[in-house]
Amino acid sequence: MRKKFLIDGLCYEISFIDHELSLAVIYAESDTSKIKWKPDPHWWDDPPEYILDDDVTTKSIIKVYHEVRDFLDKAIRRYDPYYFTFSANEERKIPLYTKFAERIAKQYGYHLSKPTNYVFKFYRV
Repeated sequence: MRKKFLIDGLCYEISFIDHELSLAVIYAESDTSKIKWKPDPHWWDDPPEYILDDDVTTKSIIKVYHEVRDFLDKAIRRYDPYYFTFSANEERKIPLYTKFAERIAKQYGYHLSKPTNYVFKFYRV
């Protein structure tokens, strides 16, 4: 299950595939002036297809949150997964993601394990 959405000139893609929730910015479909990524001649000749959220600037993080929350709600209702995961891409996001994860676990009846290697795991017993 995938969905693209546009906020502040940035094209996001959210997916729920193989029990993993992920979110990325699609470089080619975004206003590149909002992306801090700079070419690295040692790694890429062309921009990467997806950009991590640390490389983008949006003032509408609440809008992004609501899109993610609505998408996850639909994915859980559609697939009713026994377990699923999502990851933070850096340590400083763990406290914020923990609050989001705790809300999700409580709302949908999942147990939440303590994040390991920035990965949040939800499961039912």
